[in-house]
Amino acid sequence: MTTDIPTRPRVFLDVQSEAEFLGRIVIELFSDKTPKTCENFRSICTSSHTPTSSAKPLTYKDSPFHRIIDEFMIQGGDVTAGNGTGGASIYGRNFEDENLGWRKIDAVGLVCMANIGKATNSSHCSTSEQGAEQRALSGTREENQSNQTVQFPERYRIAFSNAIKATSAPRKINITSASKKRYRPRRKPSWPHCNTLRMFG
Repeated sequence: MTTDIPTRPRVFLDVQSEAEFLGRIVIELFSDKTPKTCENFRSICTSSHTPTSSAKPLTYKDSPFHRIIDEFMIQGGDVTAGNGTGGASIYGRNFEDENLGWRKIDAVGLVCMANIGKATNSSHCSTSEQGAEQRALSGTREENQSNQTVQFPERYRIAFSNAIKATSAPRKINITSASKKRYRPRRKPSWPHCNTLRMFG
């Protein structure tokens, strides 16, 4: 007896730093585990949602990666301010946590919501270059000012997708942009193009 496995939707992000094309990241959404979170991400990737308070759609297009921690994680998705202080969702300014802890953040390439606490998810997201357990992390999700360790535990962030094809883009982002100065990139990589990826077969 076989069990049907639902086809998970995929999106792509093209990444560039200044005039240099760094590659394409293909992301598979865990829509069977975090449907609301996935629909938020997909809608912003496709620029298909326009808030009633705005004449422009929410979109990741040209949105920068504003926080890069070498060999740990890359964060972006601030679609309003571009520097980590803004953000929005298709459900309003923020939306509730969904299925927290359904899986461990223990693998390279997992894409998670980035937030500032309970029920503060918006458009911010981050992709891991190491799992949380590999970094021996504990405590709150933000960096510990006493030892500069960055926290990334499952109880604060929703793992909603996985980068299944990234070429060398994440590593190139680190090489060209990583900085230890408050983790602000020396160069600001962005997503000039993003959309759904059609599935065939």
